[in-house]
Amino acid sequence: RQRQMCIRDRNVPGTNANVDAVLGRLGINILFGMGGLVENNVYSSAKLLDISTCPCGVKEVRRELEKIPEVIDVYIKEL
Repeated sequence: RQRQMCIRDRNVPGTNANVDAVLGRLGINILFGMGGLVENNVYSSAKLLDISTCPCGVKEVRRELEKIPEVIDVYIKEL
C-alpha cells in the first residue's frame, strides 16, 4: 500500500531525521523522497511511502508526525 506524504516544517537541523525516525518506528518504508527550502525558513518535502507493514492507520501516522515540534503540517494521500 503506497501513500504520498507532503510535509512542511521549520528548517531546523535534525527535523528530517526526526520525521524519518518516526516513520521507521512505525514500520513505514520510504521509497522516494525530495524536498527543499520554500520560504522564510520553511522546508517542504514529498515522500513516497510503503505502509504495508505499518500496524496503524494514516490518522495515527499523521498524529505521531505532528508531535514533532517543528512540523507545520502533514498531508498523506492514497495513490
